[in-house]
Amino acid sequence: ARDGLARTAPGDRAGLVLDAAGAVRAVA
Repeated sequence: ARDGLARTAPGDRAGLVLDAAGAVRAVA
């Protein structure tokens, strides 16, 4: 997921969401 949206496969969307949630929690 951290490779970029261009390389994000449909099956990796769950991981992408988890990465985004983790980033938000890290900032907050």
